[in-house]
Order: sequence, then C-alpha cells, then structure tokens
Amino acid sequence: MQTIEKLSPEDDSAVELQRAPWNTALHGVVSLYDVLKYAAADFYRLSDELRALAVNPRFALDPDRKDYIQGALNTLYEYCEKLDLPLSKNQIGEVVHAVNGMNLDRMNTAFHELQRRVQEELKAKICFCLPGHKVKYWSMFWLVDTPIYDHFRSAHDEFQRAGHCYAFGENTACIFHLMRVVDFGLRRVAASLNITYDARNWSGIGNRIQQNMEQKYNTKTDDWKKSEPMYAEILTDIQAISRGHRNPVLHELEKKYDEREAEHMLNVVEGFMLHLAKHGFRE
Repeated sequence: MQTIEKLSPEDDSAVELQRAPWNTALHGVVSLYDVLKYAAADFYRLSDELRALAVNPRFALDPDRKDYIQGALNTLYEYCEKLDLPLSKNQIGEVVHAVNGMNLDRMNTAFHELQRRVQEELKAKICFCLPGHKVKYWSMFWLVDTPIYDHFRSAHDEFQRAGHCYAFGENTACIFHLMRVVDFGLRRVAASLNITYDARNWSGIGNRIQQNMEQKYNTKTDDWKKSEPMYAEILTDIQAISRGHRNPVLHELEKKYDEREAEHMLNVVEGFMLHLAKHGFRE
C-alpha cells in the first residue's frame, strides 16, 4: 500500500487493478450488479468519510487518526483509478500535500475540491438501464442457438443491430434493420422462383407465389406440389411484414414506430427467417 508521503499527482505508478467491467463488456453495457460489486459499496463509504473530512479537516491532524486517514486516501486513490476519475485522483495528491504540510486552510480547500471533483466526474459517467424484457435482444447470443445463425450468418449480424436498436428504444431504426434482414431472405426466395428480385417492391414475389398457388391442380408440376406448403408459409410471412411496414420505414421520413410495433416485427421477421432456414434456404 502506498503511503501519504509517496502518493502525489505526479506519481504514475498505478496500482494494478482489475479492469472495470464496462471497459471489457460489449459496447460498455454491464448489469447493475456488476457495477455495485465492482466498486460502489466501498467507494460510497470512502466518499462518506471524505464528506466528514471536508466538514472538519482538523480530524486529519489528529495523530490517532493519521493511519486511518492515510489508508482512506490511498484506497480512495485506488478506486479513482478503477473508476477512471483522473481529476479526482490528481486532487488526492493535493490533499496529501496539505495533510503533510499540516496546513489547515489548504486542507480545507483541498478536501472540498476533492469532494466536488469526485461528484462531477461521477455525474459525467452516464449509465443506461435496459428493461429486463429487452435484455435478450441486446445479448450477443440472441438467436445464436437457432437455424438463423447457421443458415444466414450475415442476416444474423443485421438482426443483432435490430435488437440493439430495440433495446435502446430506437424503434424506427429497429424496423429499418429488420427490413434489411427481410430483403436478404427474399433474394433467396426470388432465386428459387426463377424471378428477378426488385428490392423496391416485394409484390413481385408474393404475386408469383399467389399465381402458382391459384393454378389448377392438374397443371402444377410435381416439384411445385411438394413445395407449395412452404411457399404458402412464405406468402403469409410476406403479407404480415409488408402490411404497413416496409415501404413507410424506407420512404416516409415522418413515419415513426413505437415499441409495440418494433417488438411485433422482431417476432414476425424472426419467424420468416426461421421458415426459410427450416426449408433449406441459406446464404
């Protein structure tokens, strides 16, 4: 443990500490449990001691409290290192100089400034809390255990972006990414029907499926008879997705989607891609 005499703003010999969980987690998102387990309880206790010293800095001159004050400052220094509070960490050095110099006025100023810096730097670190029902859409493992991941790896990446947008409340952006997933799947459907795919309009695929299904049974090929139930599923999915969603999200800037609509489309598009994977479509 460093001593008061050694600790200073110029001392760069940082204590080797476990990295903050938000520095290693995906996009810096961690659970509240991880945050509290990492530093919160001890840091709060030390900050409380700091407030007491700011109110009555004479405590720091009490010989019986010297070791305690020394330990508290060193531990606070370590937590400032862990929480990436550089200004507060530097100010601890100023407190140390004031204590070592037995200068009461300087100590009073240094303790209050340290308290202010700690509060300001902590307030500057903003945490976003995900509602529990959205956590799965944020997870990098969402859909990994489904055929979507095995058959459509590129589409899975787009699904991940859609899930992140939904988790953060960006519902219109979520729909946008989902439509990119659908485009990806429809290209494979169009190829299986031997028709040209037009990304601007999905009606061509739906119309072709509908036409084939409406043919007289004795005029249908054996291949089509076998695959018709599959295409009937795909047609139902296309109709569910197209109904008021695709064209507006891409072409009408004023169109906005709420959380309910975004969650519904997450489920619909997931079902569509699962149908494709189940029937052997892949990238």
